[in-house]
Amino acid sequence: MAELALNVLHKAKSFPPDHRLRSQLAAQMNWLDAKLTPFWDWVHERWSTNCDPGCNAVMGDAEADFKAQLKRYLTERRQAAWEGGDSGKRLRAVKRSVRRWRHAGVGSRRVSRLITRLRLGWNSLEATRARQQQSDGQCEFCEGGTEDRAHYLLQCPKWKSQRKQLTQSLREWEIDLPRDPTDAVQLLLGGAKLRHGKQLAVQRALGEFVTDTGRFDGTNEHR
Repeated sequence: MAELALNVLHKAKSFPPDHRLRSQLAAQMNWLDAKLTPFWDWVHERWSTNCDPGCNAVMGDAEADFKAQLKRYLTERRQAAWEGGDSGKRLRAVKRSVRRWRHAGVGSRRVSRLITRLRLGWNSLEATRARQQQSDGQCEFCEGGTEDRAHYLLQCPKWKSQRKQLTQSLREWEIDLPRDPTDAVQLLLGGAKLRHGKQLAVQRALGEFVTDTGRFDGTNEHR
């Protein structure tokens, strides 16, 4: 909402002094000031204490792309807050940027939800249940240790055939899984730097893997 308010302020300042809309907008601004005084005070306070020189330089310039400058400034602030945040570390390990993922919703709603839970680290894998003190975290299908995202996606022998199909599907798009498990998990869950077409291919292949393993069938995530 603050972004909208600043865009309105910029638009008002960019009109010529004799423009008919300037007087109309001024009247509307006076009405808004009367109705939303606390909000406008908050906007001015935030802008005065957190102002961006690039935005201030083009404020009221009709020829300048103020909206793009403001969007860039706010994106940089959100990115800094994202990188320095204390929560969501499992998602941040996969999604390093606050920019929207166009490939995140590929597949059916159920599959998309399961993949999202894997990204968030909030699922029915034993490592997650161990954090909730409901399990010891060990994989129930093998003796390979803790069943976390990397174990499920890359290591557990229970899903060897499904993983082979996943790898083949990726190679059709000339995509090889990195040797490092952290990088491989990041790629599978959508965080690698790939072109949009390859990102869609990765998400489709991952959706098939999640469906074929049936790992989450019969759990709350299945619904």
